[in-house]
Amino acid sequence: MKKTGLWLTVISLLLLVTAGSAAAEQVRITGYAGLGNLRVTGEDNITSSQWLGSVTAEAYPTNDLRAEGSWMGGFSRNLSMGGEELAGVHTAAPWRIHGAVGYLLMEDDGFRVYGGLSYELARVSLRHPAFTTSALRHFTGQGFGMHGHASFEIMDQMGFSASVHGAPWFSWEYQEGNRALKNIRGSSFAYQLNVHYNIQEDIAVHVGYASQRAGIASFDFQRTDDTMVKLPQSSTAFSGLTLGASISF
Repeated sequence: MKKTGLWLTVISLLLLVTAGSAAAEQVRITGYAGLGNLRVTGEDNITSSQWLGSVTAEAYPTNDLRAEGSWMGGFSRNLSMGGEELAGVHTAAPWRIHGAVGYLLMEDDGFRVYGGLSYELARVSLRHPAFTTSALRHFTGQGFGMHGHASFEIMDQMGFSASVHGAPWFSWEYQEGNRALKNIRGSSFAYQLNVHYNIQEDIAVHVGYASQRAGIASFDFQRTDDTMVKLPQSSTAFSGLTLGASISF
């Protein structure tokens, strides 16, 4: 809990710096909501339909520099394991927080491409009494990666953008009850596609698609009953359609 609080504090400061650094050019704050799905493979095959939420802050301190900070999370509507829906109180909550800085690599007639570095925190929390070993499980990861962002104007009031993050060497932690194992090898990739329409000079509506996918290597784990098990390679996939609005200043 202390480490999670520190992560959230660091990212919150990053978002404030991101927004504050762009006074000379432009800041855009975008909020999204939507519907999506979560799938976790490995020891248990878990699926969950989700309510999606996302907030992104973009800043342009100079014409050739772009900074971004974002949070995306899901809230479960139901939970299924092995294709069978589980009744009762449950949690299936993925979230992702990242900050990125990119430099303008190409510009041509309204088309811009930025490339740079990012840092990401990701977590998937699962809870249900039907889990055989522990009602509560977490996958938590962090690491640096590469970040890319492209945008172009379709017409005067409409544009398209795509953001991509890739971290092929990602460090994961697995927690089951009060037992945890750190430094598990893995990866994390995410992207967001977005079409916006300006209804006013500084206000726009957005329609998009967001996706996050992660891989976690097989590892040995000591459970709460002190038995040692080898958990298989796991993966998580979280994606959905979004609708939102933004304000620029």
